[in-house]
Amino acid sequence: MARFIFVRLLALLPIALGVALVAFLLLRLVPGDPARVILGADAGAEDVARVRAQLGLDRPLAIQFGIFVGRAVRGDLGYSYYFKDRVMALILSTLPATVELSFVAMVAAVAVAVPLGVVAALRRQTLVDYGSMAIAVFGVAMPPFWLGILLIYLFGVQLRWLPTMGIGGHFWTWDGLRHMLLPAATLGALMLASTTRLTRAAMLDVLGEEYVRTARAKGLTARQVIYRHALRNALIPVVTNLGLQMGNLLGGAFLTETVFAWPGIGRLSVDAMFRRDYPMVQGTLLVVTLIFLLVNLVVDVLYVMIDPRITYD
Repeated sequence: MARFIFVRLLALLPIALGVALVAFLLLRLVPGDPARVILGADAGAEDVARVRAQLGLDRPLAIQFGIFVGRAVRGDLGYSYYFKDRVMALILSTLPATVELSFVAMVAAVAVAVPLGVVAALRRQTLVDYGSMAIAVFGVAMPPFWLGILLIYLFGVQLRWLPTMGIGGHFWTWDGLRHMLLPAATLGALMLASTTRLTRAAMLDVLGEEYVRTARAKGLTARQVIYRHALRNALIPVVTNLGLQMGNLLGGAFLTETVFAWPGIGRLSVDAMFRRDYPMVQGTLLVVTLIFLLVNLVVDVLYVMIDPRITYD
């Protein structure tokens, strides 16, 4: 296991380098000059050239990328053009808010989706099954930013039950939980939908297996058969899906945090994109990519804990 983890960690390096290169090149293809954004539309050509030289934007792209990679290896992601601070410091100050929001959204989605998928599989072709699948289709079809706007209008504007902007503290406090509910529901809707559908499909597959029929023939209770034998084996594809859905959570956080004015890394990155803040955008994308890769490594390790038959020797 230790060798497997070490090899996977080494494999993160070329992936992170590729993501950094793609982000670097795409940012240069987007119209707009950071120097002119900083100085304003009325700035003269000499002033723009001077600022470009100060920022290093007048150098060849290969040299610019080499400088960025060399600094990133040392943990230095550069200096933000707009926010006037170290990129790494800004990311570390906003990342906890995004991690907290993503964690609450994921836990809430799994806590609802897995039991709902199990019940839908056990009550196949009933109103419970049709209702759970309707919820799943709604969650997959509804874009996060549009769902967020609808929740704001309903619970914030019309009913005035919940705050719609900002953060009120940690989620274990009452004010923090009230501020967390709407963005977490928006962010977790897609994960809830996909996890419900996958849990239902996986349970239907394992309920017909011989070991489930044997467990029933041995006189085990329905709860023991479902949760000890059927669900545990059905969790393998569900856990895989959760690892993949972390990418959707982190990507959805960019829009969700913007809609709800949530002070996380997603909103920070969106603000940087509008202001052509190259170091900030590159830094946030690189950090988000590394988080996603590490989460998938954790998912692979969880396979062994769920099913002892799986080994990486």
